[in-house]
Amino acid sequence: MVFSKFKTRRRILHLLLLGIFILLIGLGNFYVGQIKIHDHQQNIEEIKQTILNTTSAVSVNPDLVYSKLEFSLQKSITRMNYYKLVKVGGLIFILLGLGLIFIAQLLRLK
Repeated sequence: MVFSKFKTRRRILHLLLLGIFILLIGLGNFYVGQIKIHDHQQNIEEIKQTILNTTSAVSVNPDLVYSKLEFSLQKSITRMNYYKLVKVGGLIFILLGLGLIFIAQLLRLK
């Protein structure tokens, strides 16, 4: 009987630690996603301003300059969308971690 109670407490502790670990991973993903999204939004605005300011100032080959700028713009948009996905994944991990912590606390009260 005592051995069974020890195993149950150990399992609850493992569940609690797993919940905390997943919660921390989720917080990290959410934070990094938020920071990177902000960085890429600023980068996108700078590229858009460069495209608008580059009119006839380029005498070499304006099509080549525009294609490079548009490639950079698409790359930044793609990376921003990736970090939006990272941020959503972080929210999912946060919810999962909180759920595991909640379940561990409910099992502890029994």
